[in-house]
Formats: sequence, structure tokens, C-alpha cells
Amino acid sequence: MNKDLKNIILISDQKGSCVDSILASNSYNIKLIVVPYKYNVDYLKEKYGSTIENYMYYVADTNAEFQDEFSSDHNLTYEEIEQFRDVQLKCFRYNTRYLYDDNANNSIYYTVLKFLLGFFSENKIDMVFSRIMEHGAISDSLIFEIAKKKDIPVYIIAMNTGFNSDGLFSILKYNSKKLVDISHVTKNEVNYSDMLTTLNSNYSSNKLLGFPFSKMIKKFLGKKNKTLKECIQWVYEYRIKYYLRSIKAYLTKDLYKIREETSLYEILRGFIYRCRLKAYYKMHSIKNIEDANFIFYPLHMEPEAANLARATLGCQLFIIEQVSKLLPEGYFLYVKEHPDQFASTQLDKYYYKALQNFRNIDFYKRISMLTNVKMIDIRTPSSRLIDNSKAVLSIAGSALIEAVAKNKPIIVFGDGTSCVELLSDAFVINQIGSITKSLEAIKDGFTPSYNDFSAMMNKYVFSMANKEFYGVNSTLVEIFNLLYKL
Repeated sequence: MNKDLKNIILISDQKGSCVDSILASNSYNIKLIVVPYKYNVDYLKEKYGSTIENYMYYVADTNAEFQDEFSSDHNLTYEEIEQFRDVQLKCFRYNTRYLYDDNANNSIYYTVLKFLLGFFSENKIDMVFSRIMEHGAISDSLIFEIAKKKDIPVYIIAMNTGFNSDGLFSILKYNSKKLVDISHVTKNEVNYSDMLTTLNSNYSSNKLLGFPFSKMIKKFLGKKNKTLKECIQWVYEYRIKYYLRSIKAYLTKDLYKIREETSLYEILRGFIYRCRLKAYYKMHSIKNIEDANFIFYPLHMEPEAANLARATLGCQLFIIEQVSKLLPEGYFLYVKEHPDQFASTQLDKYYYKALQNFRNIDFYKRISMLTNVKMIDIRTPSSRLIDNSKAVLSIAGSALIEAVAKNKPIIVFGDGTSCVELLSDAFVINQIGSITKSLEAIKDGFTPSYNDFSAMMNKYVFSMANKEFYGVNSTLVEIFNLLYKL
């Protein structure tokens, strides 16, 4: 017996991950797929044709072509504009990653709002599914909020952590900010010991930051059977040429089809700005652990999805200042910058163009002025800080999972951002007053057991390599069949 197909909007990536598994479940009709660029649409049209009814790209251009392509007869009302004012602020903040023009920013938003409201009105949509975590963009948050207000369920593949090409994922129901029980889905077993080892090697410190040019030379000069000529040749082939190729590619490739391209001047200005930030941070950070009683807070990179749109409270400076006021006497907060914030390979145009909107020297100045807060050298391994800390504090991310694996108390400021929020021994902050209670418990020697960790992982988490999202994957097919029943 054939089951009735449900109409779904799929938000995917450039190559359309999850499409094959959705179609293989024989449960859904993909009414609309949303992918990053126009050339992705052309690729998917050639691959799937009319199997997918409508295609949309979301890296918005403000030119006439974009306005024509996303035109709609929908009668946009002031009431609707007010109804979605909160998500407009999200979208505006997201767009500041790469677009300075307020008029263009708002024009893009209203164009897509009008288009999407018309699309939802003209089509019966049963579900929205997103392979992309919420970023606060017109392509995700705006679609999510329209669906939510129409009581249409929205499901998102939420990454809890990622390492190499693998990741730990959950299915988040956006409408309620609750994870979906997938305990009956056939999943790959996760080796937590291997996972922890990989997390340590990948997230504790950035190899480029911890291995400066001078050490590279000394390393190869000191090896047997290595001549000076061979060392210079190796450095040229594997480092200098690599960076030259990267810079050339980013200067010439049109990554973001927006009206005002990022100029070479803006890239160089952003590069110099980033170098100044890095120098200031290094000057005001400490290399060694100086205190027996400290809480470790690994900063999120900015801009980043976890604190840009997903978290209810995503202002890291506010969190640090509040925790500083409430720390017990004799305790310190150790703050370590994210390894990728200063990474030499971070050459995305929008990053250099808009970095000052998300990180500036004043950010570090305000932290350094707090007498019980210390900034930690970015090359200090996070694993060492976790091992010696009294607790780990974060919005989301791998450090929380690593802390749980090491039986360290965790203080979570996220709200539907990580599976560890569900652990009974986790201190989940949903009001500022909760900070005092958690800090007092940690001061009194609270030791978590995390007895429900394995059960929680089995119930809500699945492991998958990124390449497995393409083609038909049996775990994904089961998940889509489960969502159909829900």
C-alpha cells in the first residue's frame, strides 16, 4: 500500500545532501530545495530534473536578476512585517558578515519574505527539513519561522561535534527546541575513546598556530639526511606555494555573488586588522596555568552559527562579565580564544570584510580588565585546561563533550544547541540566577557521574561521515521514515 507523500521544503548544501535518502524513503515530495548558489541549482536540475518541483538559491544578489527571479504576487502586509520582525533582526545580523549596505540588506530580506510567504500560501507544505544548522539567514531562520507560525514541523540536522570527516549529529525539532528520539533507528556505534582522542588532537590547538615558521625550519634542519637545500625546497613546495595558491584563488574566485564585491583593499585591511587582534591577544594572555581553582571557557569563533543564531543568549562578552561577577572568592575564569579566530588559512572574503563587526580589541580589553578573568595563550592545549579545571563552561561545542568524557562538571549556556544539555548532571543555564547555584555546587566539590550519558547518546545521537549524506544512506532513510510517522 502506497503511503501519501508529504510535501517537504529541503534546505541543503551545494551538492544537495540528503536528497537521495529522502527520495529513497518513498515518503516525501520535495516541493522546494534551497541551496547556496545559482550554479548549484543548475547542477541539481540536471541531476534530478522535475523530481524536485522548485529550486531556490540563497546567496542573495541585489541586482535586477535576483529581484525578478524571486518576485511574487503575494500582498505583503505591514502586519506580516511586524509578525516576523524578530527574525528580521537575525537575518540582518547574519548579512553583516558580508554586506555593509543597509538598504541592500533590507531589500534582500523583504524580497525573500514576500516570495516565501507567497510560496507557503500557494503550496501545501507538511514539513521543513534542513541539512544546514540555523545561521540566522533568509535561507534558514526565515523559512523556519514562517513554518513555525503556520504550525508546520521543522527538523534540523544539528551537529554536536565534528572531527576529520565524521560528526556526531542529532535531529532537532525547531518548533520546540527538543531533540527527536532516534533510539530505534539503526545507527553506527560510536567508540567514545577514539572520539575523545580525535577531539584532543583536532580541537586542543591549531597546528598552524602552534608550529611557527622558525620551528618548522629547525625541525627539518635537525633531521638526518636533510640538507639545507632540501629543507628550503620542502618549505617552498608545501607552505609558500600553498599560501600563494590559496590567496590567488580567493582573490579571483567569486565566492559570494553580491552587488559589492570584496576588494583587494578590504581583504588586506582585514588581514592587517586580524594580525593586530592576534598580537594584542598574545600580549595579554598567559601561557601557563597559574591557579588551582578555575573554570575554563573556550570562546566560540565569531561569526559562528552556535552563538550567532542558535543560542538564546549568544553574547559571549555578557556571559563572561556575568560569570566574573558571580565567581566564588579565590576562583578564576580562564578564557581561551578559538584556534580558528586567528588561523592563517582563514581567507574567506566575507571574514576579512566584516571581522571588526564580531571581534575587536575592545572585546579583549574588557575581558582583561576583569580581575578574576585571565586570557589563555591560544597555543595552550584545551585538553590540559579541561584536565586541570574545576568545570568547563560553554554555549555548545566539542569542549563540553570532552569534559563529560573526563567527568568534569559542565555549565551550558546553550538552549537546544547540544545534546549534553539533556544530561542530568549538567548545569544548564536558562536564567542568570542559575549561574550562582552551579558555581556554588562546583565550589562545594560537586562530582558528576553522567550515568545517563550512554543512554542519552543512544537515544538522540548518530554518527556519520560527511560523504554518507550523499547517495542513499540506510540510517538517514530510517530517520526520514520516523519523521514521516511523527
